[in-house]
Order: sequence, then structure tokens, then C-alpha cells
Amino acid sequence: MVSNNRPTSRQNIGFINVYQFESLDSVDEIRRIVLIAVLDALSMENSMSRVRTLAYLAQVALRMLEVGEIEERVSALEELAKVKK
Repeated sequence: MVSNNRPTSRQNIGFINVYQFESLDSVDEIRRIVLIAVLDALSMENSMSRVRTLAYLAQVALRMLEVGEIEERVSALEELAKVKK
């Protein structure tokens, strides 16, 4: 029996299989894990902890949108610079 509250490797594999989560190596994977966290938080009992969690996740999501927009702009500028060469 595991004495701490950490998930076992079997539980980690179950999480990966259930949520089809592989890594944090791409923006899409990170967005997916944030979405999973939001859906999990929405299923929590209504409390201050839930409100804080949802507010934090909203901030994370906004930051991700900002970064995604900047990435798109940089890509467009890079393509434009290639065309002008």
C-alpha cells in the first residue's frame, strides 16, 4: 500500500489512457491538459477552492491564447521575410 497520496504507475497509465494524454511537448497537449483540469474543476462541489481553481485556470487559458496568437504572428512574419528574400 502506498502511504503518500501520489498516484501509482498503474494509475498514471490509466490517466494517460483515459484522457489520451501523452506529454507536455506541444501546445495542443498543454491545452488538452488544461481543458481536462477545467472539466474536473467544474465537477467539484461549489466552494471557494473551486472558484479559485477556475479563476486560475481561466488565467492560464488566457495566457495560452496570448502565446498562441504571438506564435501565429511570428510565423506569419517569418514567412513574409522568406518571401522577400
